[in-house]
Amino acid sequence: MKTKPVANRHNTNFINPNLLCQIVQKGSYISDLLAARSCSRQAECAGISSSSCVRTHYDPTTRCLCGDNSPPVNGQCEAVTKALYHVCANSDECNDGLICGTPNITGAAPAHLRVLSPQDKICLCDVESGYREKDHTCNDAVILKTSIFAIAVMTCIRKILIN
Repeated sequence: MKTKPVANRHNTNFINPNLLCQIVQKGSYISDLLAARSCSRQAECAGISSSSCVRTHYDPTTRCLCGDNSPPVNGQCEAVTKALYHVCANSDECNDGLICGTPNITGAAPAHLRVLSPQDKICLCDVESGYREKDHTCNDAVILKTSIFAIAVMTCIRKILIN
């Protein structure tokens, strides 16, 4: 199994750190993001290499964005791995805490999932590993709670054994 770049472990729907520098230095990232093509179907992003029709937690509009949720530059994306909701072929393409799978799209599916066709596979939170989706991000709160509980139990056992 090949290794993937480590993402922010508490939020796998992260913004590329280089883009954060753009926000501070130029103040242009938000305007660039808003300039990204809006979309209502995944097929509308087919002409932009490695992009997906996604909605992020910081923009209510679905747009053709690169895997790191940045806007494409000259119709190209440089992101290596993909964040939540991005179209994928296998889990190796997705950030840590995400797996590539078919979303449960029913009549009551949220608007940001209705851009997909039934055969599309996207990066989803890895529920089996303890990641949960909330507000268009994945978090590992279940893993964190379990770890804290285990530390507390081990501390108590250690104190008992020392005395």
